[in-house]
Amino acid sequence: MPDMSETLEFSAIVLPERCDLAESEHIFDRICELADDETVVIDASDVAQMSTPCVLAIVSAIRHRAEVKPPAIVVQPAQPFIDAFQALGLYQDMMKMEFRT
Repeated sequence: MPDMSETLEFSAIVLPERCDLAESEHIFDRICELADDETVVIDASDVAQMSTPCVLAIVSAIRHRAEVKPPAIVVQPAQPFIDAFQALGLYQDMMKMEFRT
């Protein structure tokens, strides 16, 4: 696994403060662009509002990458990021990701 600085520099998906429907398409596209064995890194530090489509885009991606361990790394997740998964009953999917502060 590459060190964190390399991963963040080359493939971090930075979630905006307001992660809405349009952003979910961007998230999905960015994850699809990565090679199957490349680490998905999501910077969720600025999230203040997270829509259902954004959560589902991430869940879909990590389910597709189930053979990759971890399927994604979340950097500094803001509480609304975590709350969105819990509100949708997708806590188990969220816990498949690795969290880093």
